[in-house]
Amino acid sequence: MVVNAELIALLTSGIVIFLGLVIASLRQRKKINLMERLNVSYEQAAMRQAAEEIRIEGERSGRNSSLSWLEKKKRELEQSGTDITLPVYLTILVVTSVLIFFVVYKIIGIVFFALPFSLLGFLVPEKLVQRRKEKNIKYFNDEMVKALRLMASSMRAGNSLRQALEDVTRSKAMPTVIRLEFNKVLADVEYGMMVEDALYRLYERTGSEDVRFLAIAIETQRQLGGNIAETLDAIAATINNRRMLESEVKATMSQINATSNILSVLPFCMAGLIYLMNPTYFDPLFEDLTGRFLFLGCFISVCIGVFIIKRMSKIKV
Repeated sequence: MVVNAELIALLTSGIVIFLGLVIASLRQRKKINLMERLNVSYEQAAMRQAAEEIRIEGERSGRNSSLSWLEKKKRELEQSGTDITLPVYLTILVVTSVLIFFVVYKIIGIVFFALPFSLLGFLVPEKLVQRRKEKNIKYFNDEMVKALRLMASSMRAGNSLRQALEDVTRSKAMPTVIRLEFNKVLADVEYGMMVEDALYRLYERTGSEDVRFLAIAIETQRQLGGNIAETLDAIAATINNRRMLESEVKATMSQINATSNILSVLPFCMAGLIYLMNPTYFDPLFEDLTGRFLFLGCFISVCIGVFIIKRMSKIKV
């Protein structure tokens, strides 16, 4: 049987194409299996990282919960930057409570009803300290963005994390508070403390949640590996985005805040004007016990309304 040369070439071509398809199929299957294994590895790595972050967060939270009320209050006073010591703060609480008690007692004339109002003496200084603390934390977070970006750039240039901290302390473009606080972090590191522990001490001094998140991220990166420069850039971008969102929310809520401030001040302004025009106008109100209770009831109602409006207009980002 004579085999045509064209038939042989056709059969050979078919066999080559078939073998090529088989080899390509095997390689594709191998690639799919490899991708599945990589996906599983990525998922396992992400799960390990999340578990490590949860563990570290639990340790940090446990350390905070073990503090007593006096220790927490002392830390809040340090974070507020008011330079008020704990004994002075406790004295202010007592004096404020006594003053409010005597004012209410002068209006009502009954000790039993005046005692609950003396508790307001603990709330007023607390609110002032909290407002000062939040202001300092916001300023520190806004300025820390520059420090994080400088550290990320330094680490991309091949420097270590410690050298990046030194660059922040030496940079004249950094605000004084950032250079001082990071200088303390660097001093703690030079004394043998881990960077994440030194940053956690920075969190205890400033109260910034972003610093605590930075300490957890660096500790996680150190234990599991990763690019710290990208982590620093991500944290800086998160802080910057939150600052922009807070500005938008504040601009949106400015009308509500202005309305609440006007409504809360208006009754006292009207009462002051009436008193200036006729000083004896409110005498019948304070001569009777019922009138005194009505006056305190109106004052409490105004305070509750202002508090509710402030709580409704305050959106935490």
